[in-house]
Amino acid sequence: MYGFQDIIVEYREYSQDTAEFVTKFSLEGTDRRFASIGSPNVTTPVGCPPFNDYTAKHELYFDEGLSEKFNFSTDIFQPLQAVYVKTILKTAGDQVPTLREIELPYRHEEIIE
Repeated sequence: MYGFQDIIVEYREYSQDTAEFVTKFSLEGTDRRFASIGSPNVTTPVGCPPFNDYTAKHELYFDEGLSEKFNFSTDIFQPLQAVYVKTILKTAGDQVPTLREIELPYRHEEIIE
């Protein structure tokens, strides 16, 4: 007779399709606003091939609903304290993108009221 408890069974299946996720970047709670946001820099884990524009793509949005898209490195003149970056990952042949880190370069300014 055996007794088992707290058993967790996981089933993972990796898709050959695209995967996407949205990350919020925020200066909320400060007196700063975004003045310009550069293209994200992606770091891959050691031993993984680097990304190209086909395997990893990024889109920048003003709003959480992802309805107001704008370009990276564009000057922002409104008092914007939060932006949303949508990351789209695609396979390229047998290359499956793996992320270690996404760094978002930006310039900020003090909010003047």
